[in-house]
Amino acid sequence: METDRSITIRRRPDMLVISCLVAAGYLYNLLAAHTLAGKALIGAGALVCPSIAYLGYRRKKPWKKLLYATVIFGGLFGFFFEFIQEFNRSYSVISRIFPKILDTVPPDNVLGHMLMVLFMLTFYEHFINKHTSNRISPRIKYGALLGGICIAITLILFYTQPSLMRLDYPYAYLGLIAILPLFVYGYRHPKLAYQLVLMMPFFFYLYLLTEILAVRYSWWIYPGAHYIGHVQIFSESFPFEELFFWMLLYAPAVTAYYKIFMDNGNSEKTTKI
Repeated sequence: METDRSITIRRRPDMLVISCLVAAGYLYNLLAAHTLAGKALIGAGALVCPSIAYLGYRRKKPWKKLLYATVIFGGLFGFFFEFIQEFNRSYSVISRIFPKILDTVPPDNVLGHMLMVLFMLTFYEHFINKHTSNRISPRIKYGALLGGICIAITLILFYTQPSLMRLDYPYAYLGLIAILPLFVYGYRHPKLAYQLVLMMPFFFYLYLLTEILAVRYSWWIYPGAHYIGHVQIFSESFPFEELFFWMLLYAPAVTAYYKIFMDNGNSEKTTKI
């Protein structure tokens, strides 16, 4: 039986490989920035798809479970979050391929969420989850139902009372709601919370560098007036909410959703990266 140490040593080369693949994705984006092939969604695919394919090749993954999670957390939850943010002008995706849905949110935003979710959870299953299982918890139906209800309420308000969707600090409010399950899960499962922490370093730097690209090449802009504050890194400025909710906490939050709604195991063992 493999020990945690042997698994860690065996997977270190994989971390180096995906780091190189991500670096190649950034190089692609720099070269294609001012072309059709440099659209935000295509650029995001260049950053994450090669790594997903490589990790899938290196170790068998519970793809059915990962795809369900991608549709629910990236598709349903992503549509709800992106619709509210675009409606309130927290940010606006300029570099897009598809026309906006209801003249509000581009499908590119949702597809981008799905790519990120698939990569984050593939990363989790490969590097952190020692006891990968194809079994899906029956709680999945609650995750899908919650996402569907959020979308239904949003669309009803959009058609009947759009003024009720106007928020002064939309990114901050929705960001706090989005990370609440992360802290509830961490409080109830302190030993498993370590898995969530392990997700943070790699994805923080991935999303930070992506943000710098996005702002520099106008993948998206921030036309809103209400943010907690702004951060400036390498001469590029963006809201503090991006740093806190997306770069720092998005990966552990999505992993918490995955554990809550889809993970059918009870193991508290983790594998250090």
